Amino acid sequence: MVGKRLKLSAAWLLVLSILFTAGQSVSAADDITGHWAEEDMRFMVDRGFLKGDGNGYHPNKIITRGQFAVLLARVLELEPSSGGITFTDVDNRSGYLAEILAAAHAGIITGYGDGTFRPSEQINRQHMAVMMKRALDYLKIEGKTADYRFADEKEILPAYRVDLYELAGAGIFKGSEQPDGSYLFRPMNQAHRWEAATVLTRLIKLAEQVEGEIPAEPEEELSYATAETVSDGTTTVVKKYKSFEEAAGAMGNGQVVIYGDSIVKMQSGVVITKPTLSGSTLTNVFDHPDKMDDSRKAFTYVTRDSELEYLESTADYVKVKLAGKTGYIKHENALLKTWNMLKGRSYYTVNSEEELVHNVFSNQTGKYQSYTIGKAPDNLKEGQRYLSWNQIDYTDWRGNTVQTFYNYFQFLPARTETIYTAEELDRYIMGELARLEATGNATYKDATKKSKLIGIGNILKKVEKEKNINALLVLALAQHESAYGMSTKAQQYNNLFGLAIYDDAAADHPFHKYESVEDNVNTLADQYWNKNYIPPNGGYANGAAFGTKAVGFNVKYASDPYWGAKAAGHAYRIDKALGGRDFGRYTIGITKTTGMNVRTSPEVSDNLAFKYTKIGLPVTIVSSEYNASEKRTWYQVLSDDPRYETVWIAGENVQIVFQ
Repeated sequence: MVGKRLKLSAAWLLVLSILFTAGQSVSAADDITGHWAEEDMRFMVDRGFLKGDGNGYHPNKIITRGQFAVLLARVLELEPSSGGITFTDVDNRSGYLAEILAAAHAGIITGYGDGTFRPSEQINRQHMAVMMKRALDYLKIEGKTADYRFADEKEILPAYRVDLYELAGAGIFKGSEQPDGSYLFRPMNQAHRWEAATVLTRLIKLAEQVEGEIPAEPEEELSYATAETVSDGTTTVVKKYKSFEEAAGAMGNGQVVIYGDSIVKMQSGVVITKPTLSGSTLTNVFDHPDKMDDSRKAFTYVTRDSELEYLESTADYVKVKLAGKTGYIKHENALLKTWNMLKGRSYYTVNSEEELVHNVFSNQTGKYQSYTIGKAPDNLKEGQRYLSWNQIDYTDWRGNTVQTFYNYFQFLPARTETIYTAEELDRYIMGELARLEATGNATYKDATKKSKLIGIGNILKKVEKEKNINALLVLALAQHESAYGMSTKAQQYNNLFGLAIYDDAAADHPFHKYESVEDNVNTLADQYWNKNYIPPNGGYANGAAFGTKAVGFNVKYASDPYWGAKAAGHAYRIDKALGGRDFGRYTIGITKTTGMNVRTSPEVSDNLAFKYTKIGLPVTIVSSEYNASEKRTWYQVLSDDPRYETVWIAGENVQIVFQ
């Protein structure tokens, strides 16, 4: 229902026409005949809002922020307001101070962080849309989300997408239809006078329509239904129900529960993550449903089109497993698919060189992409397909266990050292750049001359020695994140590691430029790995290895659920090219308990160094010692806490997974 009405008074018509026409003549030449917005502009003319000035109506002239804000203030009949909000660049001399401040106090417009409003700046379409959505809210007109998406959605700022689709659903903004049936919004295009007239016309008509409506008696809504699925992705309704609980209770064997066109409950299948209506490509995963209202409490996040193991669902959430860890996600992020609906699945194979290859299926494109992870587990054979939900436990296609396997470089802690010298690393880099350059791929054009990896060997070994992080792992990450030093972020910002580059960042987001590659490497070491990721008390401490979405850097560093495996694949290939001398040099263990005490000597006494609060964390075992009085073995491990070089863990608390 409308709480505030548009009162189309004579005084309002007069002031609006004066604003919009600026002394125009009644006998002005008609330059809107045949214009694509003629119908809407005629509406404004017929109501006395637009008049000619002798030279026409100027429909194609750009409109400014100030002009559009004043129009909205007068259309909405906003009361002048004194005190409170002010703008340093809007005063009485502007001639529209009262309207601007009225719009600001009503929440229709906002200024910039420096205290300005910038009324003379041209307004683009997405900022015009934001003001229109606030006007819709001011009128208390309930919007509805459009049933289509704009083909250029990525150009729209993520924070504005929900508002924009509600405006589209209300018919205020429609976009331009393309020959293929898609619609473009063109959010960054400057808005014209004809566009202002068009959206204001639609707002007025919508407000008048809503004002004249008589509320209908509410009908009992049957929003949920049991249904049967078809392989083409469609569903056939069996029976409708008022609530999720009723539909779930009636769900028969092989059936699903749907809400609208979406499956919200099934017996088994796969969950594919999808973008939200706000435009975010990320899905937050929580360890408890009570935390789901606060995105900061998510234990991790994944990008769109990620495969999750389905466990169950309620009306409020979908329970899943990600990398073997139980989590909860919102329905708006979940596309539930029964087994018969899947067009493909990600799987593992072994190549002719006995290497493990991950073949990742995209439900969005219907295509596969593959990458090599490392050496294959002994029990996995060439010519077979294998599955793994957690990148550790591998099964055949029917779900029978084949082998539990920890990929060496994926779980190798960063406190280790590489055997390779700076010269060897540089030699490898130049050889790899030459190989990539020879492929003819445009990304690697002149790579042997332009790559930011050239000459990085000494920097990596210096960081390894001074900051105690493995140079090979740092190089592997640089290769993965920067396209071997050739990405735009590497070339323009000296950013080799994707630092502070976020999935949902706007296209015009100002990224930090590092003074040099060395500055960037030191930042990774000092502000990321050695501050938040490796120390047991770090803000993102989940284990000091590349890892998975359940353990390691991958939990918080990147949204790609296979980021850790991909980075490890780079480390494996570097080592392979240099003779394979790094592989298997260290014994890797995995912690088995939460709240585990780590000590400075191999005994239980007043020698507590720190605690590992989480389970499944990788550690590097350098020696062992049997304590006869305690009748237990102690493992000496490289310390994640920078205060100690090595520490001790009771043997029963560690499982050796690679030696």
